[in-house]
Amino acid sequence: MAFIKIDSRVSGYRGQPMRVMGVCDTDKGTILIAKIEPYTAIVQKDDQTVVVTDTPDHIKNWQLAYDERRDMLEVIKSFFSLKNAGKLKVKDQMLDPSGILEMRKIDERGSVWEFNSDQTNNGHVAALLIVWAGVKAIRGRAMADQFDNESTDDDDGDDPSMPFSV
Repeated sequence: MAFIKIDSRVSGYRGQPMRVMGVCDTDKGTILIAKIEPYTAIVQKDDQTVVVTDTPDHIKNWQLAYDERRDMLEVIKSFFSLKNAGKLKVKDQMLDPSGILEMRKIDERGSVWEFNSDQTNNGHVAALLIVWAGVKAIRGRAMADQFDNESTDDDDGDDPSMPFSV
């Protein structure tokens, strides 16, 4: 089993800054949004933990930085894909982002979602960032596994560094 701890620290939204912890099982493709921890800008380095934040200038030693303008669409898609597949569990319902996301419209590119700004707080966004980081880890694991499988299945003797043969 490959478990990754995800430490999400968010302070750019409504309410008190929040630190939410999650666990991702990259083998099963599941994520658990586990608990709230005391917020601090100090990060203890740990090879098994990914730190994700919306304030990379404030948090030291982060691995994944969220920029709302660049990343919001991917974050929301990651959340709904995991939730709809039944692979997301939220222990503390106060952190569940389901109630803060509203479909604004459907256009030629698909559903357009937005945050309900009256209800969205740092805890909701921290939970969404756990899902986003977890989905990235799951995809990375799947790509690595596929690469490993392709490498071991290559019995034809071709040199993979050569793009074509003459």
